[in-house]
Amino acid sequence: CAGAWFWGATTVTTGLTWALGCLIGWILARHRFGFSGPIRRAITNREPRELYPMAILVAALIVGSAIVLRISASLGLNLDLAQASLRPSLVVGAFLFGIGMQIAGRCGSGTLASAAEMGPAFPATLLGLILGVFVASLQRPAIEKFTPAGAGIISLLDFAPIWLAVVIQMGVLGALLLALHLWCGHGVQRPQQADRHPIETRKIMAGLALALVMLALLLITGETWKVLWGLAISGGHVAKGLGWDPSTSDFWGSPKRVALLGSPVS
Repeated sequence: CAGAWFWGATTVTTGLTWALGCLIGWILARHRFGFSGPIRRAITNREPRELYPMAILVAALIVGSAIVLRISASLGLNLDLAQASLRPSLVVGAFLFGIGMQIAGRCGSGTLASAAEMGPAFPATLLGLILGVFVASLQRPAIEKFTPAGAGIISLLDFAPIWLAVVIQMGVLGALLLALHLWCGHGVQRPQQADRHPIETRKIMAGLALALVMLALLLITGETWKVLWGLAISGGHVAKGLGWDPSTSDFWGSPKRVALLGSPVS
């Protein structure tokens, strides 16, 4: 982390971004906070308890992001929020990514967090993620051109005040948890197994800590935390080092993305 700080601290913002990124990785690895594992166990074992810390993370981000949006204007912040069209290609891609997560036994953040363990699957999984995300970025314009436009960008803030957007999102999250609870039959069909997997306080605290660090990253950089985007940029750096010209790509040819690949610390 210290090495990354000194290498990347061409500006205070860049140095803080490196430090917060390292802190996110440390929390994930130290508390073994994952995403693909709990989802897999909830489906295969009908055991939902490990999903609760993840739900707490999401709830904290919903409320925290609303607060950041509320105060951003007074702080002079220009937030670049992630938005994407709800297209069939996005749905299919997300489904395929979920299959890959379950096969590999880890998601993008889980792969990076497992770097400390360096198991035999780590290099192949990391290489597959970097290569897959980068190749997908090259194909994205063509895929979007030949697939239906879908529903377009949908944002609750376009038709609801921010407090109502928070209520709607929290309501959807609560409904999903209730449906999961009922489907798993938690506390009714399998009480003995449920007792073996209590909700760990450290996982809950880790979820809250992750939310705070991610919100700090949003305040400092103006952008949300995106693991796969970082891997795509890493793939772009490697490809550029091998002679690839970003200006030949519809996706990477924009001035902003060319600038990203022109900096070793982006």
